[in-house]
Amino acid sequence: MEDSRRSTDPPKEIAGRSCAVCSDKANGYNFGVLSCESCKAFFRRNAAKRKEIKCPFSNSCEITSASRKFCQACRLNKCISVGMNSEWLIEGKNKVGKIKRKRNESPGSTVEKEDDENVTIPKAFLQKLMKNAKAPSSCSCSCTCGFYPVGTKLVAAPQTPTPSSFDKYSAVNSPSSIIGYSPMASTRPANSPIVPFPIQCSPQPSRTSVVPSFTAPQDCAKKSVIKENTFVDDGVLQEIRRKIDKYRGVLSIDEMALLEELHVLNEPLKYPLEKNYNQESLQGVVQIVQEALRRIISMTAQLKAFRELGYEDRRQLVKSGFCELLIVRGIMAYNKTNATWNHKFATNNMEVKLDVLKQDPKYVAHYKVHKKLLDSFSDEIRTNESIMLIFNAIVIFHPRVSDLKESHKVHQTQAAYFKMLLSVLNFEFSEEKANDCYKKLLDLVVDLHMANQTMLHVFYGFDPARLDPLVKELCDFT
Repeated sequence: MEDSRRSTDPPKEIAGRSCAVCSDKANGYNFGVLSCESCKAFFRRNAAKRKEIKCPFSNSCEITSASRKFCQACRLNKCISVGMNSEWLIEGKNKVGKIKRKRNESPGSTVEKEDDENVTIPKAFLQKLMKNAKAPSSCSCSCTCGFYPVGTKLVAAPQTPTPSSFDKYSAVNSPSSIIGYSPMASTRPANSPIVPFPIQCSPQPSRTSVVPSFTAPQDCAKKSVIKENTFVDDGVLQEIRRKIDKYRGVLSIDEMALLEELHVLNEPLKYPLEKNYNQESLQGVVQIVQEALRRIISMTAQLKAFRELGYEDRRQLVKSGFCELLIVRGIMAYNKTNATWNHKFATNNMEVKLDVLKQDPKYVAHYKVHKKLLDSFSDEIRTNESIMLIFNAIVIFHPRVSDLKESHKVHQTQAAYFKMLLSVLNFEFSEEKANDCYKKLLDLVVDLHMANQTMLHVFYGFDPARLDPLVKELCDFT
């Protein structure tokens, strides 16, 4: 190999400056032949190719600087005939590979790429970057604004991908799968104080004669929650803000953030149900209820104040109040004139008759309690989305649930929503009518508890094998 290399080495002096292949101006000896830059690059690209290049003419094309691009086959043959050596090309590649390997093996070497567009950085620095790299789905940071104590580590809450539809609710088979994660807010130290401020409002309905005093958390909504709930597009978000803008000045900044949060989280519940069910049978109605329940619990689990509670308290609130939440959602979809619930499917609308509950004599008791409750809500209250969503939040945060570890937090949060409810009612109606509506809604919270008990009997009357796993866990069938 060394002998062949020596036999084709270029002379020390260049006799002429014309390319031996195309007669263009030569720039030196390339692959053992005096050639131009263009022919050097052409030979490098094509000499090692296994694919045969064929001349489209008669294999006798004249190769000049003007015609060299017209026939690759004759140009390559001319390169070989004048003495260009392809062995130099192979040896050159091997030598480059050896040089690169030696550079990579040395500690202070740099990592390079042949393309001019790439950045060259020290290998040790690249290895350090790779070692410290995190998965794209993971993010952590430290507070620098002073809101959290120094040294508190903040971890991003699990992100929900932006859905084009709400199939994600069909995957919810357990309340634990929704409420079991630890939210970002819960990374705050347990002894971090919550500064309350006094609220003057009518008392919360109590199942005893004791009238509690109310305080509400000042930090219940420090800022808009939209950054955490990004499944609504900008158009829907702007529509929500236009809808609730009339309450600006009536509600505080924190209360406006809470109301916006309720409206944003309510958007998925407006989407059509995924399947068509038999609305004429009680089993079909239960299937509709089960699908709606998955969405309702998912909405509840995303409330900021709910996520700040401990896992056991979140679980207790859901298990004790899921029937009440279903009933409140049913009130929002109820048509009092026809005594039907209006639902949407992917292809059409559907009306579920309240009388379906009377198909089985053992459910008549629930039918009566449920109908009385539905009729208690006037249309002007039932169709006011903001009022009903606030009422929905009041039902979620019920401090009388047994075995709550942080009942004071639940109490404070519910009190904040009660204050919001009274403010919105005073804005929508005269003072006398607002107070009357407020009193009725307080009483209805107690009535909801009675309806909750009778609705549980409906679920208990079904074969557990035919119920959704979510309902079975909530009803303690498992």
